Amino acid sequence: MSEILLKEGYEPRWIDQIMSVHNKTELRRENSKQVSEGFQKSFAVVSAWSGDRLVGFGRMISDGAMYAGIFDVVVDPEFQKKGIGHKIMERLVSKAPGACIHLTSTFGSEDFYRGLGFRRHKTAFSLYPEKLSKTPYLVDTETPWAFQPVSLEGKRVQIQTLQQKDVEELCATLND
Repeated sequence: MSEILLKEGYEPRWIDQIMSVHNKTELRRENSKQVSEGFQKSFAVVSAWSGDRLVGFGRMISDGAMYAGIFDVVVDPEFQKKGIGHKIMERLVSKAPGACIHLTSTFGSEDFYRGLGFRRHKTAFSLYPEKLSKTPYLVDTETPWAFQPVSLEGKRVQIQTLQQKDVEELCATLND
C-alpha cells in the first residue's frame, strides 16, 4: 500500500470516486448531485488518498462554536483496518474544538467510535424524510425499548440492544 495522504476540502470532480467508495459499503448512495451538494456545503471535509485513488472520507457540519455533526465517514473496504478512518476522524474532530460533536454509527462500528472517546447519547432523536423512514437506525419512539426494565428474579435489569424484536422476544421469555 502506498502512503496515505489526507486532504481537506472538497472538489466536485471527486464525486464519482466518492459514490464508488460509498457504494462498496453499507452507506450506499444513489443521488450523486445530492451527495456533492452535501459535501460542498459541509463545514469540513477530510479525504484520504492512495496516489490518485480516493480510499476514504468524512465530513462535518457545524456552527463553528457549539455543535457539530460528523457524517459519511467511509473507508474503502480494501483499505479498512489500517488506521485511515481513525486519522480522518481525528482531523474532523480537530475542526470543532470545544464543540459537542454528534454522529450516527453504522451497526458494528460502535467500538471504533468508543475508541475515539465518543459515548452513547440517551436522548437523541432523528427526523428522516418519509422515503428514508424505514431505516433500521430509527426506533419507534412510542415504544422506548432501547432501555426497557424487566424483572429477573426480583431484581431490575437494563436490557440494551439494537433490534426491537430481540428485546421483545427476551422480555416475553423473562416475563413467562
